[in-house]
Amino acid sequence: MPYSVTTKDGLTLTNIPDNLAPDSPEVLAGVKRLRERDQSSVSKKRLPTLEEQGFTFSSNSNMGEDILKGFGSGIAGMLESSALGMATILEEEAELKARNKIQDIFNIDMLKGADEDSIAFKLSAGIGSIAALAPAALAGPAALPLAGAVAAGAGAGEASERARAYGATEDERGTAAIKGTFIGALELTPLGRLSKAFKLPGVTATLNKLGPKAIDGIVSRVRNASVTGLAEGAQEGAAAILQNLNEQGYNAEKELIDAGVLEEALIGGGAGAILQALADVLSTGVIRGKGSKVGTAGGAGTAGGAAATELEATAAAIVEAAIVEAETQK
Repeated sequence: MPYSVTTKDGLTLTNIPDNLAPDSPEVLAGVKRLRERDQSSVSKKRLPTLEEQGFTFSSNSNMGEDILKGFGSGIAGMLESSALGMATILEEEAELKARNKIQDIFNIDMLKGADEDSIAFKLSAGIGSIAALAPAALAGPAALPLAGAVAAGAGAGEASERARAYGATEDERGTAAIKGTFIGALELTPLGRLSKAFKLPGVTATLNKLGPKAIDGIVSRVRNASVTGLAEGAQEGAAAILQNLNEQGYNAEKELIDAGVLEEALIGGGAGAILQALADVLSTGVIRGKGSKVGTAGGAGTAGGAAATELEATAAAIVEAAIVEAETQK
């Protein structure tokens, strides 16, 4: 009668003919094949390592250079995507001309040459993309709409560029861009943790309940940074999944959850935690400093509000300039 054997590591080989001993070459070979199949299955199910996702932990470039250029690239990338998203409202011919102009403007030589696969560059770029929205906090009541317009435009721009790279039709790109607008708006979700100017009713209050009541020591700082990091990471991961879902509208083979989702979540979480830690340090320094006076989001001066408005309107201005140039070339 056939029998089975179970190894010390939990593998079970069944239907062994009773004329074969447990230590026979045939049985041992069967156990070996079973172990190889099990290891292969585990390998397929595991999450990719950071190295497999493209991260590097050593670089021939200077870390300081990676950080500075990564930060600048993050800001430029957010504004470029937003401008490209705004350009999607144009007719195809005008959009192409505006798109070329936008990409030329943001093709900045001084931001090139860094190791774009390094942790330092990617984290800095993540911080930069969030920081691109920060000046809107100086615009008082207009802070949230300004930041929302830039973030929504960036979501539309990413969706449109994905569709264009795939070779989607004009209608498919238009639909993807519209959906991308709502995905981009999710960028505002965790920002209320960093500045009251970006507070979203209900959402920010819920997130704040997870953090400490007061920032009065290292433990509270770490906890506060962790909550913001988790919120930012969750938002970036969710946005990446939704962009993949959006892409499935014209590319049925697109995976919903891929390595890019994990990378976006990790980078977003790290960037959010770092920014929160810096914000806590700076705000505590202002409170403790004598004679220091910093305007609040609701009481920003006229000059500060005007500067913020001009910065946040950069993407729109670029599109307008591109449209004018396109019209003159007709």
